[in-house]
Amino acid sequence: MPIEAGLGGRYDATNVLQAPVCVLTNVALEHTRWLGPTIGDIATEKLAVVPERATLVLGPGIAAQALARARALAAEAGVRIVAVRSGDVEGSSASQAQWSAPFQARNLATARAAAECFLAAAGRSLDEGAWQRARARAAVAGRFQCVRTQPLTIFDGAHNPAAAQALAEALAARIGGRPLALVLGVLEDKDAVGMLRALLPLSARAWFTAPPGPRALPPATLASLARQLGFLQSECQPRAEQALRCAWEWAAANDAAVLATGSIYLLGELIGALPDAWRCDARQAGER
Repeated sequence: MPIEAGLGGRYDATNVLQAPVCVLTNVALEHTRWLGPTIGDIATEKLAVVPERATLVLGPGIAAQALARARALAAEAGVRIVAVRSGDVEGSSASQAQWSAPFQARNLATARAAAECFLAAAGRSLDEGAWQRARARAAVAGRFQCVRTQPLTIFDGAHNPAAAQALAEALAARIGGRPLALVLGVLEDKDAVGMLRALLPLSARAWFTAPPGPRALPPATLASLARQLGFLQSECQPRAEQALRCAWEWAAANDAAVLATGSIYLLGELIGALPDAWRCDARQAGER
C-alpha cells in the first residue's frame, strides 16, 4: 500500500515505516517555515524518510538541488536511485483526459517505476495487462478532475506556485481559446501572489472564496492581491459553493470553462457539495 508523507519527512509519523521503495516526485518551495528556505533544505527533509539501502525513485524534471541531495544520500546510505526519464513518461501516457495533463503523465510514469522496483525486490515483474487495466480505471479526485462538462469544470488541488504553473500550462492546452472563470481559495500560509501570477493570465473573471477552517486567507485579501497584479474582474464570495455556482452561471453565458483550485480543503468541500448528477468521470473530460 502506498503511503504519503504528510509534512516533509524527517519528523513525519510515516518515517517509522522503513519503506524499501521511496519516491520523490519533485520539490518546490512550500512549508518553508518548517522545512527550510531553499529547495535543497526541503529536499533534505523529504529524503529523511529513505532508509539505508532502499530504492529511491525520482520523478522526471526534478530540481537540480533536490537531485544533488538525492545523490549525496545514495552515496552515504547505499541507496539505489532509479530516475524516470522523459521517454518513460511518453510510454506511460494514457488516453483519458486526466492523465493527458503533463504533470499527471509524469506522476503515472513515476508510479509505474516504483511498482516495478517493489515487485523486482520480490522476484516478480509487472503484469502489463494488470497495469493497463488499472491505468484505464484510475482517477484521482481533485487532480485535474473533470466534474462537469457543460460548462467544462476542472477541479485541481494546486496549492503552491509551481503546481499552479503546471496546472495553467495543462489547462491552456485543454480549454483552447475559451475564456476561463476562476474559483480560487487559498490557505494563509501559501504563496498566494505566486499562484495568482500563474493563473490570472488565463482567467477572464475570478471568484475569490475561502477554504473551510481558520487558516483560510480572506477572499478580500486575494482580491486586493489580484488588483495589485492588474486584474480587476473579480468578486468575493465567502461561501465556496456559491462562488462555484456564480462561476457556472457566468461560464454558461460566455461559453467559458471553470477552474476551482488553490486548496485541497476547498475541493473537498466542493466535491462534497456537488449533486451526483453533476459529477462526471475523468474519462468524460474530453466530451467538450
